[in-house]
Amino acid sequence: MTIVAAAHAARAEPCDLRLVRDPVPVRIDYDPFAFSRLPGHLDLDLVNAGDGRCDLELRLMDIDGQPLRALDLGGVTLDIRLREGGAAGATRLDPNRFTLSVPAGAPVTLALALLATADTVAEAGEHHAAFRAEISPVGSDPMVLIGPIDVVLSSPPRAQLSIAGAAGAFGSTSSVEVIDFGEARTGAVKRAFLQIRANTQSRLTFVSEHSGTMRRLGATGDEPGIEYRVILQGEPLDLRHQAVRSVDPPRTLQGQSLSLDFELDSTLARKSGRYEDLLMIDIDPN
Repeated sequence: MTIVAAAHAARAEPCDLRLVRDPVPVRIDYDPFAFSRLPGHLDLDLVNAGDGRCDLELRLMDIDGQPLRALDLGGVTLDIRLREGGAAGATRLDPNRFTLSVPAGAPVTLALALLATADTVAEAGEHHAAFRAEISPVGSDPMVLIGPIDVVLSSPPRAQLSIAGAAGAFGSTSSVEVIDFGEARTGAVKRAFLQIRANTQSRLTFVSEHSGTMRRLGATGDEPGIEYRVILQGEPLDLRHQAVRSVDPPRTLQGQSLSLDFELDSTLARKSGRYEDLLMIDIDPN
């Protein structure tokens, strides 16, 4: 009797690509008025369990499985690009298609960056989108399906103002501007423009140090000052106490320009000298 014993070893596939772990949601902190912004990061960790090199193509798809044309969150269009430190030799063929090679037995990370393609003012809040990806050997059916990959763009409430013509334009820090009437005359008017921009409805506040009166420098006691009025967009402000106005500028980098008129009241029987008041103007997103 002859007994023949035989065993067959499983033959490894030349390319056996696997996704090591599901990608985590991509979060982008987006300040619409910042000079520069950090992109969101997406890492796709892959491993080739086969015995040959995988020459691959990665395609980005929308949530319905169609080629991804654009990823839009709150009006902000994101571009997906390769970033440094990822798979060596990876190439971007077009906005939604990449090629890469994964050696046998080697783990590889495809490192992608999601960044805004233009300066856009996104409404305050969180904006969500999702997309998919598929990886296949060049010219073959998909081998790995990834997604949905969630993307969150967080736009914190922001509001800025400036006086038209002031150096530095918009800003978040305090500045001092001077409205100089020169020689005081009853009824004299000076006009400025308040430039505002915000990504949400906001509140303007006006606080006069002397309740709408310019006081003579060096004055003592109850010496009368020179009263003045401030008119915002044709509407007088009551400076005897804090004046508040709600504003909702368009969501653009240019924002909105508001006329701000300063008008002197009577200057009769006032002592000679320099008269001043400090008017504090703030904008607060709410």
